[in-house]
Amino acid sequence: MTKSLATVFLAGLWLVLQSCSERSVDPPHEDRRSGRDRILVETIIGNADDYTSIHNIARNGSGALFFTGQVNNEWCVGRLRPDGELPWIIGVPSKPKDMILSPVQAGGIIVSALEPDLSVFSPDGNILHKLDFDDSSGKVCVYAAAATSVTGQGATFVAVGGKRVSGARYPILISIDMSLDGTLTVSEDTIFSGLHDTYFAEIAIDTTGESAVYYIIHNRFSVSDDFLHSSVLALSDAHEILWQDHLTGIKGISPRARDITLIDGGVAIAGSSRLIKNNEGEWDIFLVRAFESDGNVRWTRSLAMTDHSDRYYACSATGDVLLAAGYLSYFRRISTTRMYGFGILSQIDISTGEFLGHIISGNPDCSTSTNDVVSSGNTAYCVGWTEYFIQNGNYRGWYYEADLSDPAAWQKDLIDLPLPQSNDTGPVSPAINNADKSR
Repeated sequence: MTKSLATVFLAGLWLVLQSCSERSVDPPHEDRRSGRDRILVETIIGNADDYTSIHNIARNGSGALFFTGQVNNEWCVGRLRPDGELPWIIGVPSKPKDMILSPVQAGGIIVSALEPDLSVFSPDGNILHKLDFDDSSGKVCVYAAAATSVTGQGATFVAVGGKRVSGARYPILISIDMSLDGTLTVSEDTIFSGLHDTYFAEIAIDTTGESAVYYIIHNRFSVSDDFLHSSVLALSDAHEILWQDHLTGIKGISPRARDITLIDGGVAIAGSSRLIKNNEGEWDIFLVRAFESDGNVRWTRSLAMTDHSDRYYACSATGDVLLAAGYLSYFRRISTTRMYGFGILSQIDISTGEFLGHIISGNPDCSTSTNDVVSSGNTAYCVGWTEYFIQNGNYRGWYYEADLSDPAAWQKDLIDLPLPQSNDTGPVSPAINNADKSR
């Protein structure tokens, strides 16, 4: 997800929620965490008797923090302070999919959800505009958005997702104009009718060249093996497919890209791949892959740290380092379906793919996850959920800041599964590129 704009959008009907924040305290039981001295600020969010999980974070140029997630059992968007206070929070009827900073100063954030598809919020929590893309031809679900340009008259950005037409789902890309007061107007939408039963899940846009290039995570659900399969697409600003990588040559099966971010000279994804381990079942391993701008693979890395299910949920680039945030499981207790594990924040060398170090937080008796990360200078700003400080209680929202200045002080890998540096197949040019444009 791209988080380098200046306003925030969210979709949904909104209810004002009350929330309770609480600073973290000394853990009541054994501390199994590593790299703890690199955490600068930490707090938990939400009532002790309710469920809270922070999914996305954005930070504007003034240092204001915005978030989406679930607070006290309600889906919501809001503003967050490092001490855990929530200056404002607005409820939504469904899970927010993504959040970006607005390209114009009038807005604060843009959030995508189900009803409506996009909403624009001012930095102080006022709803400036809502936009719904459903029409008589089908229902649209927007999963992500990114800005393309900013002018004196406003800005343009692109939203991606899927549209259901006659029972089938197709990827959709929507070009949107934004006025200086935050009003949204659709200028064009493109349905990729040749890509049946798939959708676009994430987008990062490179605007440094003569024309913009859209890098997109493209997901397909296979009924035959019950797996979600991801690929990475590069589209021109005319919405023509430049190259596609099906995440081949990766250890395991069904590799899934969960986030995508621009890096110097290309783009990187983070997610997971599934291993089948004899009679022990199927487990995920961490996955990161970096591409050159022409689609050639720069490097691929997978990592199994717990010998169980490990997955990255988000990634963000800062200088020559890729940050990847996620979850690693410790074990599954036989008497329950509940998964126990740790939150993780990894530093990876963008040039080589070397894992530089990790911050691992949690306890094997509890559950913790780092869901998203952004950075500024030598500081990473992270959100997620944890039960670590409240053993045997409900999940609470989790916010922390980490020092990036000395990755050598972070924990090193436990189990490393290196992969070949080269790309076995090269970028794949799809045979089908049926794009139907309207407006």
